[in-house]
Amino acid sequence: IRLHVPIPEGFTITTWAFLHVLEVNHLAGDIEEAVRRLDAGDEGPIHDIARRLRQATIPRDLARAIRRSVARLGPESRLRLAVRSSALGEDQDLSFAGQYATVLDTPPASVADAYRQVLASLYSPQAVGYRKASGMPAAGLMAVACMRMIPAATSGVLYTVDPNRPRSGEMILGIARGLADRAVQGDQSMAHC
Repeated sequence: IRLHVPIPEGFTITTWAFLHVLEVNHLAGDIEEAVRRLDAGDEGPIHDIARRLRQATIPRDLARAIRRSVARLGPESRLRLAVRSSALGEDQDLSFAGQYATVLDTPPASVADAYRQVLASLYSPQAVGYRKASGMPAAGLMAVACMRMIPAATSGVLYTVDPNRPRSGEMILGIARGLADRAVQGDQSMAHC
């Protein structure tokens, strides 16, 4: 089915790129150990993995591909991007709402830093625990979507089921002035429908 709904221009940084970052930064084995230690109640190593990802070296070929993809979206002077998670299992049967990072209003020169921040969010103790409890691989796999933003006077989010009262038959519409992250974080006017 084609809905013909307009969507903003953008690109995806693939799961292959994520694995490439792990390889270049020698993180794969350390992630397995950090997950094992998290199971034993030690959160320190998993926090260290997130810190190392926020500071990770982006391989030259990947950095070049990101710069080219950003350049295709238009002049840098007015371009701002939403850099958001697209992890394995996200937005399907499971809800990772609020567990993975989204970096809004990202200027072109900061896309690599925003990318690192999104990758690091895969390794919060809460996200790892949720994946494990849901029967998914604890280590996780992350792609990242980068989409052109428009200046937002007002933004919103629609929950088609009230997460606090799922059997109520009500939806929640959150509205905020400015960027949508304020609506998702609860800084908004709420309407139950």
